[in-house]
Amino acid sequence: MIYGYFIAKVKDNNLSFLLKRFNEKYPQKSNLHIKFFDETPLTIRRIRYNQNGPICYCMQDTNIGRQKSSNIWKEITCSEDCEYRTRAKDGSKPLCNLEATLKFILPEISTDRVWLMKITGYTSIKRLNGYINLQKQLGYSLIGDYYLFLKKEKQTTTLGKSFNNFILDIIRKENFSSNYSLPSSQASIPQPKISTTSKNISQLDYNANQPTTNLEKESKDSKSNIIKTPEENIKSDKFANYYFLLDLSNKTITIHQKSEDCLIGTFVDQNDNKIDAIIPEQFKEEILNCDAGTIVMLDLITNNNYTYASNIKFIQKCLKNVVA
Repeated sequence: MIYGYFIAKVKDNNLSFLLKRFNEKYPQKSNLHIKFFDETPLTIRRIRYNQNGPICYCMQDTNIGRQKSSNIWKEITCSEDCEYRTRAKDGSKPLCNLEATLKFILPEISTDRVWLMKITGYTSIKRLNGYINLQKQLGYSLIGDYYLFLKKEKQTTTLGKSFNNFILDIIRKENFSSNYSLPSSQASIPQPKISTTSKNISQLDYNANQPTTNLEKESKDSKSNIIKTPEENIKSDKFANYYFLLDLSNKTITIHQKSEDCLIGTFVDQNDNKIDAIIPEQFKEEILNCDAGTIVMLDLITNNNYTYASNIKFIQKCLKNVVA
C-alpha cells in the first residue's frame, strides 16, 4: 500500500494522548519535524517473511544472519547467491528484501519518546542511507533537527511498468531554504501508519520510496561589474546551478586520516569553468550510466578541501551505449 501523508495508530490505549497530540500537530501532513539523538539513526537488514512473520534476516554489511527453524533462531551464513535473494527469471521481486528502521524523536509531540519508522521501499532506504553517509563523510554530527517528508515520484519496474509512488526525503532543519516549499498535504490519497507500543516506543509502519530533494542555491555574479537588465538576471539565475558532465573517474582521498575510494565527476558550468565533485553513493548508479554531455543541476558543498555534490538533479541525460 502506498501512503501520501503520515497518520498515527496507537496499540496501547495508555499512550492515546500521543495520538491526540500527533493528530493536532500533523493532520494529513506529508512532513514531520524530527530529531536524531545519536549517530546511528538508521539500521538496515535483509529479511524474508512467510505467513507467520519473519523467518530469516541478516544485518547490512555482514554475512552472518539468523534463520528460524522449529521456532528457534539459528546462526547462518548469508550470501548474495542465496536463492531467496536472487530475482526470479520472470522479473518478480526476490523473497528476501531490504528493510530499514529509522529512529528519532518528534520534539513537537514528546521529548521522551523514541519513534521507529519501518521502511520497506528500496529507494527510500538507499537514499536515506546515502544522505546519512554523506553527512558522516563531511565530518558532520547527525544529532540534530530535520524535516522528513514525502514526495510523489514516477518509477519504473524492471519489467518496464511505470507507476507513481510516494518516497521519503530528508533535510537538516538549519539548511532548510526559504525558497523551498515542503510538499502540501493531499487529502485524497491514502496514509502511512504510526503505532505506539506499550513500551513507549512508537512505530511508523511505512511503505514508501524516496528521492533526493534539490535545494536551489542563490547564484552570485562575482566576475563582472556590468549591471544586468532584469531579463538577463532571470536568465542567468535560471541556469546558475546547471552543469555539463565531462568525465567520471575514481580517486582515493584522505579525510580525518582515513582513506576512501570516491567517484569523482568532472563538470563544466555555463561560463566554461571546470569543477571536480565527489559523487554521493545514492547517485553513483544513475550517473555511471550517463555519458559526457549529460546536463545536471548540482548543489555543491566544500568541506575538508573537497567539493561534494550534495544533490544531483538530472536535466538531460546522454546515456552510454549498452551492448545487449
